[in-house]
Amino acid sequence: MNQFIRLTSVSFVLGLTLAVAPTTRATEPLPAQLGLRQLEEKFGRPAIRKIVEMTGTAGDPQPLEWRVTTIAPGRNDLLREFWIGDQRITEEGLSDDYYPDRLPKGFFSLERVKLDSTQAFTLTEKAAREAGIGFDVINYKLHCREYSDEPVWTLTLLDREDTIVGSMHLSADSGKTLRTVWMRRLPNGRLMVQDSSRRDDLPATSEEASASVEPAPDRFSPLEPPTPAEITAADIPPPAAGPIEKPAAGPAPALEPADGEIPEIRQLQEAQEKTGPAE
Repeated sequence: MNQFIRLTSVSFVLGLTLAVAPTTRATEPLPAQLGLRQLEEKFGRPAIRKIVEMTGTAGDPQPLEWRVTTIAPGRNDLLREFWIGDQRITEEGLSDDYYPDRLPKGFFSLERVKLDSTQAFTLTEKAAREAGIGFDVINYKLHCREYSDEPVWTLTLLDREDTIVGSMHLSADSGKTLRTVWMRRLPNGRLMVQDSSRRDDLPATSEEASASVEPAPDRFSPLEPPTPAEITAADIPPPAAGPIEKPAAGPAPALEPADGEIPEIRQLQEAQEKTGPAE
């Protein structure tokens, strides 16, 4: 009887303790857009006016926490870091990952992020399944496309050994797939990389390759001689320089006196030659 009373008391106390103790909510995956909205609500719109990047690791399928880097309000040379996760949002202080050693690729606004991390995962999982690539977790990175304000998702796929097996690059503004990279390990251990950005560099077939390049003219090929009907006066070259041919027989043309020769003196010389020398 006493044992029964003790068990009943223990059960009552345990039940009362469970009822009074606050219920704790386990950490849940957090989509990127929701995390940025919560960050805006706590620190104000200027805190996320210009975003440098947002990263989350070990997504299964979504990360449990995010790290966000933004430009400090009213400053162009200082960046701040925020941490989102476990139902908390904290400011981590100034970031020293960029200035002055390296520059951010650019800045984007929250309005440009139209493709959430959940949608990026759906597109990546579909592309990986079609390519026959298996993965275990995904690392997320939302950053700016270089020399623009377009946000881009880069999803890196890892297997159980934390080996990268592929990556997916998507425009967070339009949802367009910008690039896919798949990495396969062949039986001989060689790594084969399939990069979608390299397909446009090579034609699909050898016929397309030969058609895309015009053959260079043969500078030394012999030319076919033209027919007589095709020869015109403009095609006849001038005669080459050479010896002057002797003119046909006929009366010799009268020679004009050379410069400085007077006819009267010449006649006097001829008369003297006929009479001989004077005595």
